[in-house]
Amino acid sequence: ELWLEARNGDPLVYDATYGGLVTEKGLYDHDADFGNGYYNDHHFHYGYLLHAAAVAVKNDAGFAAKHRRALFALLYDVASPGSGHSLDSVDVDARAFPRARHKDFYAGHSWASGIFFMGQGKAQESSSEAANAYYGAYLLALSLGDVALADWCRTLLAMEVRAARYYYH
Repeated sequence: ELWLEARNGDPLVYDATYGGLVTEKGLYDHDADFGNGYYNDHHFHYGYLLHAAAVAVKNDAGFAAKHRRALFALLYDVASPGSGHSLDSVDVDARAFPRARHKDFYAGHSWASGIFFMGQGKAQESSSEAANAYYGAYLLALSLGDVALADWCRTLLAMEVRAARYYYH
């Protein structure tokens, strides 16, 4: 709960420049927190939080009500559907986040390393953690009762798994 309420030593804050949640230290130092402020591996790291949040929401409706805004913000950082998503029940605007930040819709998989320059190009690094991120996003959206968002996340997951099978496994 400390992370969702920004009461920890390095809270998540909204970065208006690139439209996402980063650690406060990462916002001012791109090397802090493994490059969190430059969106390095957000889908990997936040995927674990999304999965845990889905379990908490499924087992405690009060948790969902109390942290709804923060949960959607965390979900949108990794799996925002962009401007076409209905925002009736949430005061976090999906348009404030890029559509599926790490996803390469042509290749079907996600890229790691955020906005860091990579001399040899971007890398996938971990297809299993990428799949876990979209699975966590799917579970959280489903637990929050947003069927359209759950379907979007399930599509991202299916693309990730298909690409992993095609390119890596």
